[in-house]
Amino acid sequence: MIILYGSQTGNSIHIAKLIQNVILYGYNKDLIYNVDKELLPTDFTLDMDSFDFEKILDIDMIIFVCSTHGNGSEPFNMTKFWKFLRKKNLPTNFLQHLNFAVFGLGDSSYKSFNFCSKKLYNCLLKHGAKPLIRKGNGDSQDKEGFMGEFKTWIKDLYYILPHYKLQNAKNFASCKNDLYSASINDIKILTPYNYIYPILEIKFDIDIENFEIGDCLAVYPENYNYEEFVRYNNIKDNTLVKYIKKYCDFNSIPQIYFFLQLSLITDTIAEEYREKCKEIYLNYDLYYDYILLPKRTIFEVLKDFKIKLTSNFMYKYIPVINPRYFTLTKKDFCYFVTVSLVSFKTSLKEERKGLCSEYLKLLTKGSTIHVNIVQNRLNFSGKKILFMCTGTGITLPRAFVNYYSDLNFFKKVILLYGFRFRDVDFLYKEEFENKGIEIYPAVSREDNKYIQDIYKTIKGLENIDDWLIFVSGNSRLNNIIEKMLLDIYKKKIYFQAETW
Repeated sequence: MIILYGSQTGNSIHIAKLIQNVILYGYNKDLIYNVDKELLPTDFTLDMDSFDFEKILDIDMIIFVCSTHGNGSEPFNMTKFWKFLRKKNLPTNFLQHLNFAVFGLGDSSYKSFNFCSKKLYNCLLKHGAKPLIRKGNGDSQDKEGFMGEFKTWIKDLYYILPHYKLQNAKNFASCKNDLYSASINDIKILTPYNYIYPILEIKFDIDIENFEIGDCLAVYPENYNYEEFVRYNNIKDNTLVKYIKKYCDFNSIPQIYFFLQLSLITDTIAEEYREKCKEIYLNYDLYYDYILLPKRTIFEVLKDFKIKLTSNFMYKYIPVINPRYFTLTKKDFCYFVTVSLVSFKTSLKEERKGLCSEYLKLLTKGSTIHVNIVQNRLNFSGKKILFMCTGTGITLPRAFVNYYSDLNFFKKVILLYGFRFRDVDFLYKEEFENKGIEIYPAVSREDNKYIQDIYKTIKGLENIDDWLIFVSGNSRLNNIIEKMLLDIYKKKIYFQAETW
C-alpha cells in the first residue's frame, strides 16, 4: 500500500501525512493518531507525478489525496498521473486488482468543489479499481476546515482498512529528474519603484523542448531569513543550515496539527506554553484567531512560545517548501515570467511577506536557479478567443500573442483585462496593440470598473458557445467569472483557467 497526493499549496501533503500516521500508529479519536510512539523516519507518501506508472500493477492498495486547482483542474504535481489514467489505449479493467480510497480537498463556495477528486474517483472506477470507502470531501468552508470531514472519514477508513503494509514511497518513485537549470538574463521593474505592489519581469535562458502556451515555470524559493532562524535555534551543523535555507518552510502558516506536535515536546518548552499549544489544537476557533486570521508563521509561533527546535523535529514536522508557479511567455527565443511582489499588513506588527517574492527580489542578472516546467492543459483549437484576466494573469494572453506569428488564423481575439491604474500597471499595452488585439480595460481604482462591468458592454458575445474562454490571474476570478456568465446566459458556461 502507498499514499499518493496531488497538492498545489501543501494542504494535501499535510492530510497524506496524517493518513500515514493513523495507519502506522493507530487511530485516536482525540488526537487523530496515537502519539506515544517515536515516529519513523521513512516517508510513505509521494506526489502523483513522482510515481512510476509502470509499478501500479505491483500495488494492491492506494490511498489518494488531492485538491482541486483553478476551475476544477488537477494540481500541477498530478498532471502526468492524470494524463496516464486518461490514455485511450489502456487495457480494459487494467486496475481490477487495485483497491483504493480518495480524499479530496476543496472550497464549497466554488461550483467546481472537489471536482478533481471526483474525476479521479470515477476514472479509477472506470478502469476496474474497487473503492474501500466513500470519497472524502474536505471543505475549507467548514467550521474546522478540511479537518471536520477528515476526522470522520479517517475513522471510517481505519476500521475497514484491511491489513495492508505501507511501502516505502521511494521504492515506487520514478527515476526521472525534471529539474532545469535556468540562468537569469535580465530583471526589469514594470511598475514605479514606490508602487504598493511592485511587478517584476524576469527573463530566463532555459532550454525547453516543445514549449506550448500555458506552460508554467515552477520556482523553488529559498528562505530569505534563514540566518535569523538558525541563530534563534542555536544551530551549528552546516548540513542542517543548508537544509533550513533550501527546504524548511518555517515561513509558512502552520496547520492546526502542528500545535499537537509542539505540545509533545518535553525539554524545550515551558509547561504553560505546552498547555496553550494543546488548547489551540483542540479549539479551532482559537487556531483561527491566532493563526489563520493574522497569517502568523511557524517561526513567529516558536518565538511567541519561546520554543527552540531540535533537528529531528525540523525534519519531521516542519513542511518542505512548495514550488511557486508562473505562466511562461516565450519571446525572441527567451522565456519570461511576470511576478507581483507580495507583501501586506494584518493585525500583527510585522508586515507579511511572500516567500517567493523575497527570494526573487534577491536574485541578480547571471544568477542560476533550479526550476521545473509544468506542461499546459489548455486547448486553443478554436477560432474565437476570449481572455479575461487580472494583474499578472496578463501573462497567459501574452504567451498566446507571442506564440503565433500570424493571428489572422483566428477570427477574433478579445482581451478583457482588469488592473488598478492606467499609467501604473496596464502591463504590455503596446505589445497587444501592435498585435491588433481588441483590448477592453477594466480600471478598478480610477474608474471603479471591474471585469464583470466591462463584459456587459462588449458587443458580439451573444453566441458565447462559439468562443473559447480563458481566465487567468487570482483564483477568486474563477468564482466571479462563473457567476457572471451564469447570470448573463442563464446556463453554465465552460471556461479554461490558469489561476493562482
